[in-house]
Amino acid sequence: YAASRSLEEQGIVLKDARIALLGAGGAGRCLAHKFALEGAAALTVFNRTESRGAALAAEVRQHTGVPVTALPLTVEALAQALTESTLLVNTTSVGMHPFEDESPVPAELLRPDLAVYDIVYNPLETKLLREAAAVGAPTADGVGMLVYTNERAVQVCVGRDPSVETMMNSCLEALRARQG
Repeated sequence: YAASRSLEEQGIVLKDARIALLGAGGAGRCLAHKFALEGAAALTVFNRTESRGAALAAEVRQHTGVPVTALPLTVEALAQALTESTLLVNTTSVGMHPFEDESPVPAELLRPDLAVYDIVYNPLETKLLREAAAVGAPTADGVGMLVYTNERAVQVCVGRDPSVETMMNSCLEALRARQG
């Protein structure tokens, strides 16, 4: 829910998207299923542990019927898959504080027609997002996913609708204070 809403707000469409998904952990698993259910045309899952990526790909294929492949997280595999992708999603911790100078994708693989979504929210703008914006690619950061996940948690656990605007402002204020 939170990721889909964040992407929608940035004008990034999941229906018929060809998605390169980095990471097969908890967030990667959740997003792979959600994106398939939202109508993605195909997904390619990249993970350092190939067997984990392959297991996720098989699970999503079985439950949704969407074509999902798994590849090792290498520059060569990324380069090939990104030529056909319309959306790149990073669900790994690469680029997260205190490793702000790292990116899971070499800048030369980014292009203006490849939307980039990085669920990392600290820092607010990761190296991956800076490099994507520099080539004119549409981008979405992880703040929306953080806030909208918590919005849904309050709705479910407390039965109330919190002020998303207040939550978003508080989140941004706290993150900016951390970054000095």
